[in-house]
Amino acid sequence: MPSGQTETGDYGLRPANTTTTFFDETVTFPIPLAAEISGSKIVYTTGSATHCSGAGHADSGYLCIYSANHHSVGAPTVISFEGTIAAGTTGHFGFDLEWFASTADAYDVGSYSVTAP
Repeated sequence: MPSGQTETGDYGLRPANTTTTFFDETVTFPIPLAAEISGSKIVYTTGSATHCSGAGHADSGYLCIYSANHHSVGAPTVISFEGTIAAGTTGHFGFDLEWFASTADAYDVGSYSVTAP
């Protein structure tokens, strides 16, 4: 994806679990990134935050994950499965979101935006 260009997508998961457990969803970027995004440049928010002004927006080099509605989960761990499995980073082609569900009716739905550096 060219520098400065943003892509946005949706995510949503409500597992049919009956006990507390981890659950995850993999997100694929429509256009692969030239570089991975990691660490403090990945932001999970329920509204807006520094570098993430609202759904559909992300500052250059940032992945913003906007939870529109969630229950019984905290912020997910972002994981790359490209090559070596690495927590706290995206891959070039996408990322995985992993949550811990504290009750059987946990869910999280929202959108993400990523802007190429």
